[in-house]
Amino acid sequence: MTKFKLLLLFAGFVFITSCSDPKSKKPEETSVVPELSLDDINGLLSEIDGCSCYFSETEEKFKNKQFVFATDLDSTGFIAVDNKLVKLKQTSTTREPDTFGTNDHVDVYSSENYKVTVSIKYKHSNGDETWWNEGTLTIETKDGQKVIKKFVGECGC
Repeated sequence: MTKFKLLLLFAGFVFITSCSDPKSKKPEETSVVPELSLDDINGLLSEIDGCSCYFSETEEKFKNKQFVFATDLDSTGFIAVDNKLVKLKQTSTTREPDTFGTNDHVDVYSSENYKVTVSIKYKHSNGDETWWNEGTLTIETKDGQKVIKKFVGECGC
């Protein structure tokens, strides 16, 4: 009879553990990549002197000097990530040398952690040497995150 009791005890243990609540089991560890936080650049940048482009997500933000991207039209661009200004170096452009304004083009900027592609579509002239544009800004991180934003804004000298 002791063998029977032992067998019954073992069967009861197997039954109880196999019917336990799956919610009570410890969840597996997962790696979560934090979402890229792209912020506004507030105001004109002292780092940019001369010809420049300033782009915002909306015309209202542009009027309020809240920019998602800024560039000196030569070699340097800026974004704000996690409330920090990030300086980028221009790595390529489809703009013809010594031309500004009325040509659609794509500029690519990069830093140690980011690649930014700016696709600029000319809309109209805003006056002497200023041009209104719209387009898309694509920000990619080294760890595979990607954010695409539409923009409006002005380039000028």
